[in-house]
Amino acid sequence: FVPQQGRVYTLSADINTVDGGTGVSNWITLGFGQLNGDINFNNPAVNAYGSILIRETRGVGAAQTFTGTNTNGSSSTDSPAGVVSIDIVLDTLDLDSNNWTVEWFVNGASTGLPQTAAAGSYADIGYLGFSRLNGASGTIGNLQLSDNLVPEPSTAMLFGLGLLGMALRRRRSIANPAAMVALFVVLGGVPDARADLVAYWPFDEGTGSTATDTINGNVGTFSGGGITFSTTVPPQLGGGNSVSFSSVNNEIVVPDSPSVSLTSDYTIAAWINPTASAAARNIVAKDGNAAYRYRLQPAGQQWMLLNDGGGFQVITGTGATAIADGAWNHIAVSTDFAASELRFYLNGALVDTQTVTEPSIADLSGDFLIGNFAIGNAESYRGLMDDLALFDSALPAWQISALASGLHPTQLIPEPSTALLLGLGLVGLVSRRRGR
Repeated sequence: FVPQQGRVYTLSADINTVDGGTGVSNWITLGFGQLNGDINFNNPAVNAYGSILIRETRGVGAAQTFTGTNTNGSSSTDSPAGVVSIDIVLDTLDLDSNNWTVEWFVNGASTGLPQTAAAGSYADIGYLGFSRLNGASGTIGNLQLSDNLVPEPSTAMLFGLGLLGMALRRRRSIANPAAMVALFVVLGGVPDARADLVAYWPFDEGTGSTATDTINGNVGTFSGGGITFSTTVPPQLGGGNSVSFSSVNNEIVVPDSPSVSLTSDYTIAAWINPTASAAARNIVAKDGNAAYRYRLQPAGQQWMLLNDGGGFQVITGTGATAIADGAWNHIAVSTDFAASELRFYLNGALVDTQTVTEPSIADLSGDFLIGNFAIGNAESYRGLMDDLALFDSALPAWQISALASGLHPTQLIPEPSTALLLGLGLVGLVSRRRGR
C-alpha cells in the first residue's frame, strides 16, 4: 500500500485485546508502516518518518489504553473492555506531504485533534497491517481500508440552498426574483462532476465488435481483425473487461466528433499491458499525423506528436517514461499550452516535462483511431488496453495519480466551493438589500 496525493484514507478494524496478566502489558497494533522500516508496527521510533499506529494496551495493573502514534506525537484514550472499533484517518488532500494529517478514533470518538506529519512526510509508507507484542492474544476483525478522493458537492449545495431558504423566509416571501437569479448563478457556477472528461471507453461490452464512449456516445468499430474483449483487467480496477489487440494492423475506428478533436489543453490517459514489438505502437491518433498522435517507441518510451496546422512538433519522452511489456501500467500525457509544457506520467507519477512550441492543435476532420494512427498500418498497438479517457484540460498531478490508483475517470470530481460560495454571497447581498 502506498498513499496517493489527494485522498482521505480510513483504516478500520474491530479489536479485542485480552489482559496480559499482572505486570504484563499486551499490545495489539493496527497501522501504516514505513516501506523500509519496522513492519511489525511495534516500534514507532524505528519508523522515523512514516509510522501511523493505534495500539490497544491491556494488562492487570497496567494502563488500559488506546494510543495513537505518529511521527509528530501521540494521543491516548481509555480502552473499554470487549470488542472496540478503531479507525485511523489519513488525510492526504494537502499538496504538501509534510502537512498531511492523521486522526485516531475509538468507537467513533476522536482520541485527539488531527496531527500533521513531521519533516520527512509519510511518503515512505509502504505497508498496512496489524501485529501483537508480548504474545498478546485477542481478536481482530473487519479489517478494511477505504478512501474518498474529494468531498461530494451535495452537502455544500444543500447548505447553500438552506441559507437561501432562510433568506427568503426572513423576507416573508418566496417571490424574490433577484434572489432566484442569484440562485441560478450559484447552480450554474457549480461545475459538472465530469466537466473535463469528454470521452471515456471502459471497454466493458464483453462481446461484439464495437466499443462505446460512455460520455458522448462515440462508437468505435473494430477494424483489421485480431481485436477482442478480455476479462484480464488491471487489478486496481477490480473487474469488468479490457480490449485485446493481437494483429499487426488492427485498430478501433471512431468517426470525427468535437469531443475527440482536442484543440487546446488536454489529457489522454489509459491502462495498457503491451506486447513486445520491434515497431512503434500507437495508443491513439487523430487524423493520422495531422492533429495529434500518442504512441510507445520500440524501447517503450512515451511519444507525442502535436500539429497546429502550420507544422508539427514531435516529443519523445526520456527513459523514465519507458513502459514495461507484459505488465499493466497506467500512462498519461497532458499539455498545458499556456505554460508551454507537455507532461508524461507513468503509474501516477510525473516522469518527464518538456517544452511545447505549438500554440494549439489543429481541428481536423479525420477519424480518431484507438490502437493505430492509420487504418491497416503496421505500427498498431499490441496487447491489452483499458479505461481510455480524454479530458479537455491538463489534469493536475494528483488527479492522474488517483486514476492510476484505480479511480474511474467518471469519479473525478472538481471542487465546486469557489463558485458555490460566490453565488451564496450574491444571494446574501441581494437579501440584505431587499428594502433599498
